[in-house]
Amino acid sequence: MVRESFLVWLTAAVLFLWAVKKVGGVSISRSGCGQSKLCIEEPKFCDPSSCSGSCLFSSIESTSTSIRFSLSGKAEGFVVLELKSSTKFQSIMFICGRNGSEVFLQVDPPRAPLTAQQMFQADFSGEVKGSVIRCTFRFPLSDITRLNTNNDAVFSVELGTGRVIAPLGPVNVVMRTGFLDVTEPKAYGRAACPSALLSALILPVLITVALMK
Repeated sequence: MVRESFLVWLTAAVLFLWAVKKVGGVSISRSGCGQSKLCIEEPKFCDPSSCSGSCLFSSIESTSTSIRFSLSGKAEGFVVLELKSSTKFQSIMFICGRNGSEVFLQVDPPRAPLTAQQMFQADFSGEVKGSVIRCTFRFPLSDITRLNTNNDAVFSVELGTGRVIAPLGPVNVVMRTGFLDVTEPKAYGRAACPSALLSALILPVLITVALMK
């Protein structure tokens, strides 16, 4: 994994708005990380359900036909997940943003077929809670793997945030992984939120001390 921070400018010309939908009721956590879904986050080990808004988090859960993405992070305008091909100079970017109290989702490049759009719109949910933006959505696996020469699911994953400025940009890319199979839950490390991990370590010690008294 490579951690870095730099700016990428997004322009309206290459973005396609797919949905402005359901506000509220979005639950994203580390449950299932490394078992049923691949989790990637910054800072490392953070849990979006218990680490306040400081956790920029994504999870990728795949089936034989589709991938469910979850994105959560503190941002003025939007959070971004980008998959970069391991064999071609191609990528696909998913942008989950806020428009007042509503949540929108955009995809770059806009080349998915209509069936993917219908599937996507039917399964997209988002919410804004304070300064934290959350969204979940499903995308056809074939529209991901076609970006690679051998049609596999090996990509570099980038996470970032940004502000909405006429209409989007710039993007602050916070972290980037090496190339990994995004359909493999164990392809990237997993752990508990730092505070939760600390509690898990301290509690048995406290119990032991109490019993010794």
